[in-house]
Amino acid sequence: MYRQEETAFHDVGIPRDRSMRISAAWVLAGLLVGLMAAFLYFPPALVNEAPFHDDKAYINNALIASGRVTAELVRGPYAEERQPLFWWLITGILILGAPVESVRWVSPLITSIGVVGIYFLASRLFNDFRVGLLSAVFISLSDFFVLTTSYILTDSMGSVIAVLAILCFSLGLRDGVFMWLAGPLVALSIIARDQNLLIVPVIILSLVWMSRLGLGRKIAILALLGVALAPALTLPQDRILQIVSDIVTPIFRDPSYLLILIIYVSFMGAVVYKVAIQRNLISRRSNVGERIFDVGFALGLALLILHPFFIDNIRLGDTFQIAGKGILSRPVAHAIMVARELGIGSELPLAIRVSTWVWESIKLLTIPLLMLSVLGAVTLLWRGVRMARPLILWGFLSLLYVILFTHLEYRFLAQALPPLAILAAYTIVRLWKISRVFPAILIPLTILFLLFPSQPLYPIPELSTPRTVQSLMAGPTPDGWLTQYIAYLETLTPAGTISINPIYPVVGLATIPVLLVSVYVGLRRIAIPDEADSGKA
Repeated sequence: MYRQEETAFHDVGIPRDRSMRISAAWVLAGLLVGLMAAFLYFPPALVNEAPFHDDKAYINNALIASGRVTAELVRGPYAEERQPLFWWLITGILILGAPVESVRWVSPLITSIGVVGIYFLASRLFNDFRVGLLSAVFISLSDFFVLTTSYILTDSMGSVIAVLAILCFSLGLRDGVFMWLAGPLVALSIIARDQNLLIVPVIILSLVWMSRLGLGRKIAILALLGVALAPALTLPQDRILQIVSDIVTPIFRDPSYLLILIIYVSFMGAVVYKVAIQRNLISRRSNVGERIFDVGFALGLALLILHPFFIDNIRLGDTFQIAGKGILSRPVAHAIMVARELGIGSELPLAIRVSTWVWESIKLLTIPLLMLSVLGAVTLLWRGVRMARPLILWGFLSLLYVILFTHLEYRFLAQALPPLAILAAYTIVRLWKISRVFPAILIPLTILFLLFPSQPLYPIPELSTPRTVQSLMAGPTPDGWLTQYIAYLETLTPAGTISINPIYPVVGLATIPVLLVSVYVGLRRIAIPDEADSGKA
């Protein structure tokens, strides 16, 4: 059961003391984690000159939608078919009057807040603050992830939102409050990156795996799912997405759908409120059956937040006749584009592309992190820590998906780093309990590999200057694209008008309070695990 903070300290790695001092320690630790992440993420981002086609398109989308400039006056590409959460957020910030320069700090700001959330939630999941702290350190110090965060793109932001959703889902199978938060986080992660659609099958598999059904029934359900999905797996990714889109889009086109959804969310909200006031909000063990109303409420919240995204996808498919149609028109169009037109390495045979990805995964995620994460997953499964199963699925299925299905653009690998970092941190903490020698060796070794870029031909650190230090010694390039573009925009008088449905920038701006709520909930709710969940059995 859950207990008051003053009796829960020993299970979360906080020294025995009064409730107030425990809370202060957690707040201070969270602030230090956030400052560490910001110190590492901001310098490279603040000298970013938007070198890619996509980041230029995100900036111009937001400039046009916010009315800062008309489409005729923008420099560079703009394209609405990109996953919109990131540029919806930038649009909202520009509408509120922020300078154009602010586009540089959106990604590091959101990612820094997300890392603080990971610190608290990972600490809660494993009831040891050291797991959360090491996870945050590994994610923040990864030279690869620092570089990804510096881009004016959605990859790092979408990656931390997705792992926060998985952590909240895992914790939510015991505590309904976390499950309520998982719904909005899942929705935002899908709007942020089409790769995060993988979170849907991960959650479905987790519900089956963590249910109280017997082993035979679980195997039967998984076998039926496998038989049903086997034909689809032989098709190209864009075709699979289009089939799903064609099946479900008529539901969302129905004028009565939104009203029914609002009634459903209101009803489920009333149910979980009743459960909460009856003090039945927390289960003794992770239990799908006991938390089914919370799962239903989270599903409703996710669909409600996804609704503007789905409707905009339908509009985009109908109006612009992009390759994708229906509620998944953006993911379909993106899958077609990267596979057949612009995808780096899309012309390579599958075996070569996969072998390249395997090699680059070893270099970018590093040998120590990968080995420790595998050991952590095996240990958790062996010890029967049920609440960690969704995290294990998300980490390794994300890595597998990137290797098998994405083109060779290394930022796509970012989504695998946070969950694997958490699993690696768990391994070190477990070994810490055996001997302090293990963390004394493994922590510096892992940081060494993460902090310094890998050598071109070998998966070992090059020991050259890390990206953060390089950027601290540099400034924006005077002749850089973004610096010149900002100077050009300053010479223009805003002549455009806001040309976006106001609900879209509201959804984008909602990302910040949702992340802050995840930090607050992780800070306030302290879990006492049962024997099975804690692995003490």
